[in-house]
Amino acid sequence: MLVNSFTANSSPFQIPVTPTGATTYSIQSLQDANCNGANASVMQAVSPAPSGVLSLVGSNNICLGQNATVSVNFSGGSAPYTFVIAINGVDQAPMATNADPFQFPVTLIEPSTITLTSVTAGGCTGTGSGAANVNVRTPPTAALTPGNTTICSGQSVPLEIAFTGTAPFTFVYSINGVNQAPVSTSDLLFTLNVAPVSGVNTYNLVSVNSSGCPGTVGG
Repeated sequence: MLVNSFTANSSPFQIPVTPTGATTYSIQSLQDANCNGANASVMQAVSPAPSGVLSLVGSNNICLGQNATVSVNFSGGSAPYTFVIAINGVDQAPMATNADPFQFPVTLIEPSTITLTSVTAGGCTGTGSGAANVNVRTPPTAALTPGNTTICSGQSVPLEIAFTGTAPFTFVYSINGVNQAPVSTSDLLFTLNVAPVSGVNTYNLVSVNSSGCPGTVGG
């Protein structure tokens, strides 16, 4: 048992303590200048500081317009938990939950690192750890050069398709409304040689995809 002696010249008199668990503090042998006083005790309950670990759920590659999903596992303290995450070092608005673990979506517009800044429960604030690194990919575009061409039967004609985004690209085109087999290329300007049958044939781009991200087409 730890015993300390104090002399107080003012009232109230404060004694700083740092308990690590439930602790009982007692006052014994209380005296003033003239008389002995009564003993007293106080019980100090200590709540464990909460903590949390953040991790990524699913792929670390998403397309612009999609959400990343992260999870926080809590320990110590009791729900509800209030926590703060940071995106590229910038703290976001606090979130609260009774769930453990807690999964939630995060909207990103650029490649980002998501970290857990702090966790609070029962009036005690603890630390967070873990990080999620997410790559945000820009959807591709594909444009078929418009125009009208007349050729003879048995001849071919080149169709130019211009892409933006990150190669490789996979695209689907149609002939007179009928989708053809997907074509892949790493060229930003791709030439598609076609040999149409007799009559009028219309070629259109149907879809384009790059690194799992669907894009927009024209022409």
